[in-house]
Amino acid sequence: MSEVPKEAKVSSWLDDFDDPSSRSTGPKWTEWDPEDTKLLKEAFRDFSELPATTDIRKTINNDRRLKDLMEQEGWARLYNKLKNLFRKKK
Repeated sequence: MSEVPKEAKVSSWLDDFDDPSSRSTGPKWTEWDPEDTKLLKEAFRDFSELPATTDIRKTINNDRRLKDLMEQEGWARLYNKLKNLFRKKK
């Protein structure tokens, strides 16, 4: 009697409960578009350190391109990008 590999069993079991196309198989990290990075740098250039979240949201809400970017990327990803940009400023 041949043994079925554990990975095949798990994959088969998952297929019964989950749509395989919705599972992440690629890299979890995606690079930022250089134009989006430039837009964020421009919008927050007057701040010497990471602004409070209320100031970040205010700045975003005052610019249509930034609003679109936040809708596209999500708050968490955008906030993490800003944190990283300000870390590099030091």
